[in-house]
Amino acid sequence: MSTSGFRWSLTTKVSIALGMLTLIAGVSFPQGQQKQQHPVPTWNDTIGPLIHERCVSCHRRGGVGPFRLDRYQDVKRRSHLVLEQVLERSMPPHFATSDIAEMGNIKRLNDQDLVDFQRWVHGESPEGEGSFEEYVYPGKWGGKEPDLILKPDVTPTMPTEGNPVWKAVSIQLPDRDLYVRGFTIEPAAEQPTKHVLLGFVEGESDLNLWETQGTIEAADQLIGSWAPAYPMWELPEGVAIKIPAGSTLIAQLLFQPSGREEIPDFELGLYLSEKPARQPRWINLEVTEFEIEPYDEPTLGTSHTFESDVEIINILPEARFYAYSMKAFLAEPEGEESVLYYNPRWDPYWTGNYQFTPPVLARKGSTIRSAIVYDNEEHSVLNDGQKPKPVYSGHGLYDEICRMRVLVVDRPIH
Repeated sequence: MSTSGFRWSLTTKVSIALGMLTLIAGVSFPQGQQKQQHPVPTWNDTIGPLIHERCVSCHRRGGVGPFRLDRYQDVKRRSHLVLEQVLERSMPPHFATSDIAEMGNIKRLNDQDLVDFQRWVHGESPEGEGSFEEYVYPGKWGGKEPDLILKPDVTPTMPTEGNPVWKAVSIQLPDRDLYVRGFTIEPAAEQPTKHVLLGFVEGESDLNLWETQGTIEAADQLIGSWAPAYPMWELPEGVAIKIPAGSTLIAQLLFQPSGREEIPDFELGLYLSEKPARQPRWINLEVTEFEIEPYDEPTLGTSHTFESDVEIINILPEARFYAYSMKAFLAEPEGEESVLYYNPRWDPYWTGNYQFTPPVLARKGSTIRSAIVYDNEEHSVLNDGQKPKPVYSGHGLYDEICRMRVLVVDRPIH
């Protein structure tokens, strides 16, 4: 990837493009000559509803966001900062898309939203008249009381400064078979907790607290993932993961130091099915051994062909700091490939929770293929301007991973 020559920043290019859209949106020519300026959007008629729908679930008092955006004065005071973030599409931080499926209730900003916000900021950010339906925090557990509430066996200690860290903890379960249809997390320190990956080992575990590098290899089976601002991890009706009696849960936390002492404790809420249901399984699309040469930009991946009709429920990508984009393609038998999942801005510190609602049907003979793009040039995050060295596959912090897990369940026979 060349870095030579003059380049406008992403913000500059988007601002120019949206400025042209703003001009077009704000001017009409009803008689070919007469110009009529559209009114500037106001907080109460346009911007407030937009912010409350897209941003306030995180940017509220006690939320994961670093500051509040639920009030007019909060947004007006930071309007140029917010504008920069939305023009770069850095916020809301939901970068993944799909050409053939909906991913939960993730709400992104469209081009018209960006035009409206830019016109509002440059139009002196009027408050306007009237009111709108504001976001209401649903409360603990999102307003849905779990069937079983658990806590980790040991409360991990976390640093106050530095880069995010991953740590895993064990959680004891009742000694009976459990059928899990969903789970969510209530962290004690909401802002620093960025992600939780949940799995289990069959039988007792002698591990109770250990540092990982973003992957819980100790787990026999993965359950799913949780991230703030994403929907609760939840399986379709009639589907549940069986956890055999005597198993131990393993939860991996991604924790962002906040500059002050935080207690990274949490409660885990499980939503259970009382009767046996269809049981899903994870398909592992993984390249286990590879090397990325200096100045190389390879695309790595693998594929899987389904032997029966399945429904694709969830996708969980996994890579490190040299990866910068990833895709999953789905091809029907003798059909063209479609993009099932595309993340153009991979960040291992913000991995998300990608559920398809409704699940995506893949017929017998369909193939799913992963493609992760890596970049081992000087400008890569870990190289930081230094001469690149070979990068190898592995589970260390400075190694790389090429893995995409896909949760599927057999389609019911009618």
